[in-house]
Amino acid sequence: MLQTMNARIEKRIDYVKNMTNDAYFYERMTLLEQAYTLYQDEETGRRYADAFYYIMKHMELLILDDELIVGGVKEIIPTAEQQALYDKVISRPGNQNDMQWGNSFDSLLLQKSEEWVERYAPEWFVSYGHHTESWPLLLQKGFGGIRTFMQERLEHDDLSAEQRAFYENGVIICNAYECYAARYAALARALAQNAPTEQRRAELLQIAENLDRVPMQPARTFYEALQAVWLVQMVNSNVCGARDYAFGRMDQYLLPYYEADLAAGRLDHDRALELIESFYVKINEIIGYCVYNYHPKRSLCNHSLQYIYISGTDDAGNDATNALSYLFLEACAEVRMQQPTLYIHYHEHINLDFLHKAVAVTREGRGDPCYYNDAKVVEALINTDVVTPEDARHFTHYGCNNINLDSQEDEIREIWNIMPKFVELALNGGHDMLTGKLLTYESKPAEEIASYDELFGIVQSHLEFALEASKKITARSDATVRKNKTFSAESLLLPDCLEQGIDMTRMTRYKHCNVHCAGIATCGDSLYAIDRLVFREKRMSLAELRDILRADWAGHETLRSEILTQFPKFGNDLDEVDRYAVRFGEMFCHVVKAHSPIQEDDGITRMLIPTFYSLDHATPMGRLTAASADGRRAGEPISENQSPVYGVMKNGPTAALNSVAKLPFRYTPGGGLNVKIQKELLAGDGGVDVLQGLLEGYFRQGGLHMQIMVNDQKVLEDARLHPEKYRDLLVRVTGYSAYFVTLSPDEQDEIVRRSSL
Repeated sequence: MLQTMNARIEKRIDYVKNMTNDAYFYERMTLLEQAYTLYQDEETGRRYADAFYYIMKHMELLILDDELIVGGVKEIIPTAEQQALYDKVISRPGNQNDMQWGNSFDSLLLQKSEEWVERYAPEWFVSYGHHTESWPLLLQKGFGGIRTFMQERLEHDDLSAEQRAFYENGVIICNAYECYAARYAALARALAQNAPTEQRRAELLQIAENLDRVPMQPARTFYEALQAVWLVQMVNSNVCGARDYAFGRMDQYLLPYYEADLAAGRLDHDRALELIESFYVKINEIIGYCVYNYHPKRSLCNHSLQYIYISGTDDAGNDATNALSYLFLEACAEVRMQQPTLYIHYHEHINLDFLHKAVAVTREGRGDPCYYNDAKVVEALINTDVVTPEDARHFTHYGCNNINLDSQEDEIREIWNIMPKFVELALNGGHDMLTGKLLTYESKPAEEIASYDELFGIVQSHLEFALEASKKITARSDATVRKNKTFSAESLLLPDCLEQGIDMTRMTRYKHCNVHCAGIATCGDSLYAIDRLVFREKRMSLAELRDILRADWAGHETLRSEILTQFPKFGNDLDEVDRYAVRFGEMFCHVVKAHSPIQEDDGITRMLIPTFYSLDHATPMGRLTAASADGRRAGEPISENQSPVYGVMKNGPTAALNSVAKLPFRYTPGGGLNVKIQKELLAGDGGVDVLQGLLEGYFRQGGLHMQIMVNDQKVLEDARLHPEKYRDLLVRVTGYSAYFVTLSPDEQDEIVRRSSL
């Protein structure tokens, strides 16, 4: 599959890797401040539209040497005075971990305070992102066709004031894109006059011709389609400030353009690959050489994670793998950058040659592509009792491991739950063992709990208390969003919003809130130990065990050692212990479903979706959690995502996957499983077959998701000591890959722990 990358792409990759994180799109801040002064007396939605046009008309354009797909922003390193303006205009924090985990568990438990809601509410001109636009709508209609549709609607007398405002503002957005594309076309033609070579002159004239056409008119060619998608993505990210947009199933909606170009002789394999690789490199310009929660690039969209789905099935259930699926995979293997994250839609009839090639790329160690089991995702979405089977089949992906319904869903909402903390609260009467503070409600003391089932019920009751509190805060946060943001440019590419004339904050077919269960393996192992020590073997009372955990195992090292080394653990395919994690997971899913939806004051209904997911927060979550009965000390990391606790897997990777596959994925469409395999185990011609066998076996058992990291332990440890030697070393973190040397020390430690298994 691999060819020698052409010099153009290598040059573009070097450009991105040499970007400094200290530079950012400062011009956007000054233009926004100017726009606010000009339009501050306007209604919020109109002010947004006029400011959007102002920025698009005045922002400096950038066409880099040798690039084929254009659209970017000029970045500078700000002075102290300029930085002060940035801090004034932008209220969102730069470090997500500080935002979410830097205070105390009680603020997390309540899903941030009212103060947090007000402090971090979106400004009038910013977006949460985290959804998938209707890229086919853009390519088939263009903003010119969308504008015509809205202008025709404005001729109707039966529009509400809200609808009329939406369409009027939408026309302004379309005009802004027209202005922006025309400016880029003019710049390309101007540069062509002094091009260093005849080849570059021809390329610049072709770029101009592309932008004469897109994104205003329907795309005619594969090249035009890629240019249109990128330009809108770049604007969404850098102008609107949205992050984690998904490109959806690019191999499906771009296929007609690719095939038409092949038939007409306008395109061949190598040219198509070069265009796709150019597209990949542009994606990485948004984030530069960084990781989002440790020395992030200073931008509104922060470390924007961008996803492409390939393969899967068509509407009839047939395999949808095509020539573009192979090309997107080939580009992933050659470019070897942080983004995009490439996801394979796995299904039982997938093209096995394609799957083999995908697994071969995964074996190389950069963490891509990743894999979702179509059947389980669709089943879980249907089991929400809201999503129709037809819509469920068109899922994509945003954020790290969150499922998104393609162009039918609004921006991200999440509720995080450190699940081992609820076991701690049940043991300690609702009080935090670390601080003594009452976090939920005063529950029965350990001395009065008579059975394991009673304890389990109290754990559930603390979860329910916290979930209801979180629902109220989420509703309040939603209301603040709708107050501050009455219109957004992204809504024009969401069919429901366009048809109804209502912004995405109020109108999308589906509105979800992901409720995350973090640390399920820690919970399962802890509950097994509690049941065995206290209720089955009666070696101590529940109060005595509670006191041991309060003391962080002090004076009880022998018992701790016994639990760590002799008690069975989730991840070894032992029903004796696995059933505790399974029961806990089923309880969590049933609680989430029983407490759904969030019914907000203005009539918005938001459904709750359960996931087994900790993102990359297992370490900071652990710092907020006291010692647990599985032998974990206070402050140590909890189990991450769907994985077993680090260091407990004794029966090999197959047994570990067998344990995870028992979890109730029929209710959970999202969440992630990190699989860590030593490089030497997959060496030789048969290594790919071994890895593919693990993947297929897991999915046949009902597994949901798999992202695989193949690394050399010695290389990782050396990279920590000599980062200058390993600038290109990519690892899988969670729903994204990152350069190992850009990770925080805690995250590097976690990656090394994973790889030592």
